Amino acid sequence: MTGTVNGTWPFLDPRMDRERVVRICYMVARLGYFWCADCGFIFFKRKNTARQYPARLVKRGLLETFPRRSLADSHVYRVSERALEWLVDEIGCDPSDVWRPASLRRLNVPAARAMNRFWCSLVAACEGSPIRLHRFVPERQLRRFKAPGCPVVPDALFVLEAPADGGAEGASRLPWFVEQDNSTERLKVWAEKIRGYRSNLPSGRLYGRRDWLLLVLAPTRKRAANISRTAVAAGGGDFTYVAIAAVLEGGHALDAVLWRASTLAADANAVPTDTLVSAARSTSRPASTTPVRPDGLSQHLSGGIP
Repeated sequence: MTGTVNGTWPFLDPRMDRERVVRICYMVARLGYFWCADCGFIFFKRKNTARQYPARLVKRGLLETFPRRSLADSHVYRVSERALEWLVDEIGCDPSDVWRPASLRRLNVPAARAMNRFWCSLVAACEGSPIRLHRFVPERQLRRFKAPGCPVVPDALFVLEAPADGGAEGASRLPWFVEQDNSTERLKVWAEKIRGYRSNLPSGRLYGRRDWLLLVLAPTRKRAANISRTAVAAGGGDFTYVAIAAVLEGGHALDAVLWRASTLAADANAVPTDTLVSAARSTSRPASTTPVRPDGLSQHLSGGIP
């Protein structure tokens, strides 16, 4: 072990909960940017504890904070360089999956925070559920996998694993692409995006995934209805689902709060009835006959972020 003394990392306080420290550091390394108000609920019930604990990890050299413009601004944390090395050594994670951003410059803070809240909500919703978050790939990684000629770069890709229907052995993998809406993009741009996704349907694969669906996170119901009508006009009403972003946060990512775009386009007062699992299962997808084996991380951690 590099950086260790007698097999232990000297900057760890032996009185600290080692598993919790590993989980927090890994989460920060996966998210890149960490705001306590957005993501601390996964580990802490009290808001004060969620603010104070990361500060202790800063003192131990595991986390770092970005400079703040004013004292009123919230702290934004990132993982330290030696903590990245420690994580790879501690849990054997892939170095390409963890990330230490260089700065806050040019970061779309509202978009980054919203995606991190959704990501953490998925993790929280899957805890204690038969549904498992198999994989979450943010935009920064998807850009590296983009094939020449691919018309879209989603804001994220995530894959859920659900028990097979009818008691069959194995599990189904349910891939979703995510697009965030901040109400500033023209509907014409959304039409182009939907056509870009639709153009991939004949090939059957997008970023290596088959039978995928598209989830659009909208800020309001009115905006969700407008995007739904645009999606239908662009030919994507059947594979596009919309939801209000704030409703899916806080551990409610698996709730029945989704609309199929074609449904909401036809009736702006329609009640959302779909979940991420039920919507994905409605597509043509055979269940896997191979039992699902846990990824490397879940063998070491409970509640880690895939």
